[in-house]
Amino acid sequence: MQRNIAQITGKALDWAVLRALGYEDAELNPGGMVKAPTSTEPDSQMVWLFEYNPSTDWADGGPLIDEAFIEVSYLGTGEWKARCWDEGGRFYVQTGTTSLEAVARVYVDSKIGADIDISENAHAS
Repeated sequence: MQRNIAQITGKALDWAVLRALGYEDAELNPGGMVKAPTSTEPDSQMVWLFEYNPSTDWADGGPLIDEAFIEVSYLGTGEWKARCWDEGGRFYVQTGTTSLEAVARVYVDSKIGADIDISENAHAS
């Protein structure tokens, strides 16, 4: 099912970040455990690797800020804004109810686009 990143939250958003990181075949269970290939090489073995919650856990989502040079600001209305530029100079902006939610959304948008196909493995919310 095709959805806009601005409408995706929770585990579905975490799964979208995995896709943006290059783990296209990754699965995410409701507890946040990731089943992914051991590498991004074709035919890699699928194993349960780790817990990954970039939209709610600073240990997972914080590094995205540094990697993509994301700027975050509070809008004063209960919403956060995150923005960044890609290597080609294109500008991206997304909002969220938390700073990490906004960061996860803009990261996905800048890497794979704003409209993504939500897999049954995303535990869409």
